[in-house]
Amino acid sequence: MSSEMKKTILFFLLASLSFVFGKNDNSNLALPKIDKRVELLSIVFRLAGNREYNMDMNKNYVKDIHDFFDKYKNHPLIVLAGNLYETRGVGFDAVMKMAVHVTQPPELSPIVPFTSEVPESRWGKENAEKFLVLLKQFYL
Repeated sequence: MSSEMKKTILFFLLASLSFVFGKNDNSNLALPKIDKRVELLSIVFRLAGNREYNMDMNKNYVKDIHDFFDKYKNHPLIVLAGNLYETRGVGFDAVMKMAVHVTQPPELSPIVPFTSEVPESRWGKENAEKFLVLLKQFYL
């Protein structure tokens, strides 16, 4: 058998083995799920009018949000969220930093104590704590 033939056989053998041993085992993949904290804060800042949270990419979802939540547009939480955006620039990533620094609803408690820098400097400790009190009231 020529060395060229041996190389070809070896190539196909290795390729076949890679399919057998390299197959995807999807049993270890994490299933996608909704993070309630992220969804809740996205809705709050949508109602507050933040442009970045008012993109209408999924018309049915957006309609459902407004059908259910528009009656709460004057809730103190929504008013505070709008003020925080206007006065301190709380928007974009600052909103999501708050989301990942609190436990899942209904607890919505800080994972680590808030400071002037946690969850993010645009919040400030006092505003973050006040927001969280109102967020719990809004959620319940």
